[in-house]
Amino acid sequence: EFELLQSGNQLKAVVRKAAVNERVKALSEGFVAALGLIARGSDLVEGQGLASATLAVARGASLQGVNWVPFAALSANRERLESGSHVDSSGFAVVAGIAKGFTVGSVRLAIGPFFEYGHGSYDTYNSFAASPAVHGDGRANYAGGGALARLELPHGPGALHFELSGRIGRLRNEYHSADLTSLTGIAASYDYSGTYYGYHFGAGYLWRASAKTSLDLSAKYFWTRQEGKEATLATGEKASFDAAESSRLRLGARLARDFSDKARVYVGAAWERELAGEARAYYWGLPVKAPSLKGDAGIGEVGVTLSPTDGGAFSLDFGVQGYVGQRRGATGSLRLQFEF
Repeated sequence: EFELLQSGNQLKAVVRKAAVNERVKALSEGFVAALGLIARGSDLVEGQGLASATLAVARGASLQGVNWVPFAALSANRERLESGSHVDSSGFAVVAGIAKGFTVGSVRLAIGPFFEYGHGSYDTYNSFAASPAVHGDGRANYAGGGALARLELPHGPGALHFELSGRIGRLRNEYHSADLTSLTGIAASYDYSGTYYGYHFGAGYLWRASAKTSLDLSAKYFWTRQEGKEATLATGEKASFDAAESSRLRLGARLARDFSDKARVYVGAAWERELAGEARAYYWGLPVKAPSLKGDAGIGEVGVTLSPTDGGAFSLDFGVQGYVGQRRGATGSLRLQFEF
């Protein structure tokens, strides 16, 4: 905004206020989409990844024996993230590694390194009260690695359990919007790569109600960080993104039932709270309104674990998770394990 001032026979335009057009917020939605992708990767590590490592212990690994067990897990998802506007995304993630179990008395520990990879595509939608809507799209992928661990301590009719994982890697993200253009008609787009890292920890109690039925109660915390980046748009303009973090707390319960020595069915429910999830950005040094993933989500799941071979040398687990609230959609996950 300018103010015109007269000085003799001259007119001077003095800048009194400068702000970014509200539609520029759409650029930050691509950053939020990438943060959601790597956060889903932590769910796979914590879920099916740790389940494989724990199964290594159950198959009889000990301090005296060498029993490294390869494991792999795959998930595919489609979901909507509410960010003030919203982001529709779909993708897949895979984690693979080796795990070893240790037993000291009745205490059991499973540890292992892993590699991870994820890929996703997304569409962003922003609507404004006084400006035209903006649609954007993009794709992102990440690759990295880390380590995980789970400790089980017998207690009463069940066992206390504690878990931990850490991960680090590189992310690449590409964003494009034909609705944001320069005066010469060039569409806004950017392409950047950067570092991500994170961890999770949790605790719970697995209560064995009977020889075939168990109830697992747990509390878990997830933290993921995507490093900030300065990106040059295809239009030649500068956009700067602050580091973005996802900080989630999850409380859940899972009921499992063995129908035979080769088949187990489970159902579960959880409440999740996103405590952070903001993507702050600056356009030519001016702040842009930040999209945010803060809010609550409800999670429901159902799955089956099969060990079709005698002795359990091969097993698989297939599960489906559904989300409502701040996250809406579904994820399917598959775990494969071979022991030798």
